[in-house]
Amino acid sequence: MGQSPKGTPQDFLIRALDLRQQVLFASQAEGGTVKYEPSLVQPLFLHAILTGLQDEAVRNKLRPTLQKAEVTDEELMEQINVVVSEESETKVKLGATHHKKYQSEFLGS
Repeated sequence: MGQSPKGTPQDFLIRALDLRQQVLFASQAEGGTVKYEPSLVQPLFLHAILTGLQDEAVRNKLRPTLQKAEVTDEELMEQINVVVSEESETKVKLGATHHKKYQSEFLGS
């Protein structure tokens, strides 16, 4: 499982949360052939998030949160929103800096 090329990290997290819930629900169904303990599903879920995110900066900033087995879904969503917002702001600032540098070097501003 990985983030789709045009998908946002938030979309990826929501898909992963949904998949985790489906696995847990199927494991608890009567007559189910496969049983997964929530204590086994959660670490695999967190690892899938960590390895499935495309943006390395987002991945690195989320790593401490994803290494906490007891992290809540709400905390994950809040953290991913904060990190993505910070990264977007950084990219905008870097783009503006690059644009100003280009203007001064090549246009004599």
